[in-house]
Amino acid sequence: MPVRRTRLDYHWRGQPNCRNQNGNPEKEDRTPVCPRRPGVLPIVGIGASAGGFEAFGEMLNALPTDTGMAFVLIQHLDPTHESMLAPLLARKSAIPVSQVVDGMAIEPNHVYVIPPNATMGIHDGQLKLVARGIP
Repeated sequence: MPVRRTRLDYHWRGQPNCRNQNGNPEKEDRTPVCPRRPGVLPIVGIGASAGGFEAFGEMLNALPTDTGMAFVLIQHLDPTHESMLAPLLARKSAIPVSQVVDGMAIEPNHVYVIPPNATMGIHDGQLKLVARGIP
């Protein structure tokens, strides 16, 4: 079976082209591996409904601390209430978790949470916020 590749150049350990230090094939291990490429920062966007807190927490708890990726979490939030999502998730994660502030630079191995009453985008490596009108 050839090494599987995607847009981000992922492959699976244990495929025929994966060798350990002795030159022997590695054991079958379906852990995804993303070789680091200078200047490339994979950004993973994950959305959830208002009830997605538990799923976010489980995912962050299971992630290794050095993925080389940035994670942007978008959750449906009440625009009239302050969000406690970032501090609550920070308790479940070894990766730094921050609520986004307009113009915040994206860094690897960080988690970014959208604030309430905002629309968010990414431009030139920065998270950009635009306030939504409260209905």
